[in-house]
Amino acid sequence: MEVGVKVEAESPLSSERVFVAHAYLTFVALSPRPTPHTYLGKRFVQYMPIAVPHIIPMTPMETRRYDMAEKRRQNRLSRPKMDRSNIRETMQAYSQGLNLHQTKDAPIRSHPAFTPRHMMMQHEQEEDTRHHRRYSMDPKMLQPVDAMKMEDSFAEVVKLVMPQHANSLSITFGGQIISWMEQCALSSANRLAKAYLLTASIDSLNFITSTRIGDVVTIRSIVSKTYTSSMEVYVSVEAENLQTGQINFTNDGFFTITAVDSDLVPVVIPCVVPQTQAEIELFDEGNERRNKRLLYRQELLELLDSHS
Repeated sequence: MEVGVKVEAESPLSSERVFVAHAYLTFVALSPRPTPHTYLGKRFVQYMPIAVPHIIPMTPMETRRYDMAEKRRQNRLSRPKMDRSNIRETMQAYSQGLNLHQTKDAPIRSHPAFTPRHMMMQHEQEEDTRHHRRYSMDPKMLQPVDAMKMEDSFAEVVKLVMPQHANSLSITFGGQIISWMEQCALSSANRLAKAYLLTASIDSLNFITSTRIGDVVTIRSIVSKTYTSSMEVYVSVEAENLQTGQINFTNDGFFTITAVDSDLVPVVIPCVVPQTQAEIELFDEGNERRNKRLLYRQELLELLDSHS
């Protein structure tokens, strides 16, 4: 089933409500099975999908959402499966050789409470007249570099699935995996942009294999495309069964992250430069993915406008 979720925020002082975000989540209903007690039973137990009751739209808005849901489902089913094994293998190589890129130990920085504050140099930054959008003029938001190799934005997060991370079937909550993915994506984004980071959207996120209690989940991320003040971060997830040693690819997705200053004004960020063939392919596909995101955003805004 597809479930639409709308998020609103309400001010406790003025009672003003504002629209925050909107998403569609796809769920699968599984048949309950008794807990196996034998070794073979635990190895071969399966959860089979079961039929769910149909819903009937009543109002014109419900009918439109119902019809659009079927359109989205057909788009998901017809979407070609992208083989990103090359970039995942490249990220695994980065993981194994991460320490090789460190030429020296990180310096120990004194606590600012015990050192005198120095006046920061003031830099003037001319406003880019090619864009009507306003960008931060805060001198503290000036980026130390203009460009960075894609490899240098690589980040990795390793988590052990505990009971509080899973549902009654011992399967990890999808939202928990997404939360870990966002943490990793923000780490990659912060390697590139020295600013405040906000997650703007998540797309192309599909769960291929479930993870369970006791699995070790490894999340890897890399900045796949950069724009003026935002970036796209590719995140890949794999899980290892500690009893069997088997490692499975779980899911991947793309996070769009925006860099802002303390006043939420967009910050101009460095460019990411791909080096390997896998990185170049991921980078070149970025504009197509972005156009699809903008088209979907426009469709959503039109739906909200017609409802209001």
